[in-house]
Amino acid sequence: MDSVILQRVVLELVDMARNQKDATYGELSKKVGLTHHRPLRFYLEEVVQMCGKHQYPPLTVLVVDKEKRKPGGGFHLALQEIPGYEHIDTDNESVDDLLRTRVWSVTNWSELLEAFGVHNTEKSSESSLKALSIGALREQCLAVPPYLKSIETTSIQRYRSPIVQEYARVRANGICQLCESPAPFVDDKGKPFLEVHHIHWLSKGGPDSIFNVVGLCPNCHRRMHVVNDPKDVSKLQLVAKGH
Repeated sequence: MDSVILQRVVLELVDMARNQKDATYGELSKKVGLTHHRPLRFYLEEVVQMCGKHQYPPLTVLVVDKEKRKPGGGFHLALQEIPGYEHIDTDNESVDDLLRTRVWSVTNWSELLEAFGVHNTEKSSESSLKALSIGALREQCLAVPPYLKSIETTSIQRYRSPIVQEYARVRANGICQLCESPAPFVDDKGKPFLEVHHIHWLSKGGPDSIFNVVGLCPNCHRRMHVVNDPKDVSKLQLVAKGH
């Protein structure tokens, strides 16, 4: 059994539980990288066994037949081997609905994820990720399903005057006003590439004024938004107000 595929299966099932969704055997197989749905049953059996061991409701109830939208016979057979489910009436159609509701009601799957060697990405802190070796990071990356998910977000875009932007670039004259090095490259119009930085950030109420902007190379611009060292801020303020 491929441990990477197994981790992908667990991640997909947990994601389905959190979003109160199900998937067919074919759909799940495709998402985790299996070329056919038949081998999936071995991974699902492993998951349902681990669910029982850690006293979670059976996640695999969310994997259903395409036509009936119900779990297959293999699910019920595997379920009867789990302590507490030995005498469950699998002929009762309401049982699957009850188990599905129990799965959807779980709010914390971290123990199950950890049992499969998967970090709970919703709980992971930046410091815990930094503590991992390159090999461990690679394993975590390989366990993530290789497709993109889209989410809707809203953001506030603050107006930036094109005149102020252009003035800041012309004033910098191709030289980063923090590190004082030449712009790293020229753009498609042959002009030195510098980014305009608001010393007192617009997001924090700073003005869009020539006395609050400087031209920076991309590296220093990122530095100001990550570090924002007071000494650098003071230097840039003097530069901006000197013109």
